[in-house]
Amino acid sequence: MEMQGYDAIIIFIIILGVLILIGVVVSYILFSIGLANLARREAINKAHLAFIPIVQLYIVGEILADNKLVKSGKRLVTIVSAVAFAYLGMVVYGISLPQYGMIDSFFSSLMSLASLAVAAYLYIVLFLLLKRYTKHALVITLVSAFIFTPIGLIAVFVVRNNTLTIEEHYTVLEEPKSI
Repeated sequence: MEMQGYDAIIIFIIILGVLILIGVVVSYILFSIGLANLARREAINKAHLAFIPIVQLYIVGEILADNKLVKSGKRLVTIVSAVAFAYLGMVVYGISLPQYGMIDSFFSSLMSLASLAVAAYLYIVLFLLLKRYTKHALVITLVSAFIFTPIGLIAVFVVRNNTLTIEEHYTVLEEPKSI
C-alpha cells in the first residue's frame, strides 16, 4: 500500500509525456502543412516533401534561396547533423569511443556545442522565413526560442496564406553609372 504515492507520480509523468507527445505531433503536422503551402506558392517542385522531417530543411532553403546566410549554412547544417546523428546512434547502441573517458567526454561536449550552433542557425532561418510573411517575425522567433518552441512551428502554419511583406517586395534600384 505504500506504493500508492509513487503510482500517482508515475501516472502524472505518463499523462504529461502523452500530452507533450501530442503537442509535438500537432505542431509538426501544422508546420508541415504551412511549409507545403508556402512551397506551393513559391512554385517549388516537390512541395509534398515538407512532410519529411529532415527534408523540411531543403524546402525552407529553397524558399529562402536568395539569402546568403541560408546558402552558406546549408552544407554546415548537413555535416553537423550527420555527425550528431552518428554520435547519437553510438550512444543509443552503447558503442563507446576508446576506453579513454576524456576523449568520449570531449567528443560529447563538442557535439553539445555543435547542436547549440545548429539550433541557433535554425532559429535564424525560422526568423528569415517568418520575416517574409509577417511583421512580427522577431517576436515570434524570440518567444519560440526562449519560452515555447512550438509557437514558431505553428506560426509557419498561420502565415501560410499571407502575402509577402513590403520589405520582400521592395527592390533597390541601382544608381545609373556615370559615363
